[in-house]
Amino acid sequence: MMNDMVDMIGKYGILVIALLSHLCLAQATDVHSPLDTLQIAKAHYASGAYSRSVTMLETALPYLSGNQLIEAHVFLAFDYVAIGDDASAIEHFKNALTKDPNLQLDGYAPTPDILTVFEDARKEKAYESAGCSCFIPGIGQIFKGDKSKGRVIIAASVLTLAGTLVSWSIADSKHTAYLSLGPDNLDQMDDVYNDYNRWRKITILSGAAFVGIYVYSIFDAMLSLKKTKTKTSNLQTGFHFKCDGNHTQIGYAIGI
Repeated sequence: MMNDMVDMIGKYGILVIALLSHLCLAQATDVHSPLDTLQIAKAHYASGAYSRSVTMLETALPYLSGNQLIEAHVFLAFDYVAIGDDASAIEHFKNALTKDPNLQLDGYAPTPDILTVFEDARKEKAYESAGCSCFIPGIGQIFKGDKSKGRVIIAASVLTLAGTLVSWSIADSKHTAYLSLGPDNLDQMDDVYNDYNRWRKITILSGAAFVGIYVYSIFDAMLSLKKTKTKTSNLQTGFHFKCDGNHTQIGYAIGI
């Protein structure tokens, strides 16, 4: 009797271990790399399963970088436009534009609705960049993604502002020295005045340079990025099948 119970326990134990091993193996094969997840999410978008695409892309975002990260933000924006959440789509487009200020959607075959939202995102990005440049010249360019230009503008604005303040201080002291001259110093007046006038001109030129850089920084930050081309067709020749869980579409498209 005891031997029978031991045999039974042994058989059931082996069965349980086999079942657990099968479950672990199934879970292991269901795990995808971030790049695989991106490709699967793009396939879900192409098939109309937008919610599934969003879930997978949001999961993969922390593990992506470079062009893959940009692509993930772009397709998240596409998904949100399709779902009707334009606000979220704009945020993801802005994230993609931060990574690539010259981003174009030609290679993604955008729909007219997507292009409209993309243009809105570009405008918001430009206004936000201009607002940053109002406080510190060059910050708007960095915010927009053009870090090298932003650093140059910051350095130029610091140098011209510092030059303006220093030359103004020197010119003020020269002016004070000129006003302090009396009748006994007539032979020095021309030299002292010319010295003051020289520093006054340096102050004006340096100040004008700073103002020019400041204004340029704001307007450059506001400039729209390259205009999105109007190519909107996302049709490719062949049969198409889309299913989002509620609706099914089957058709044949001819790309033009």
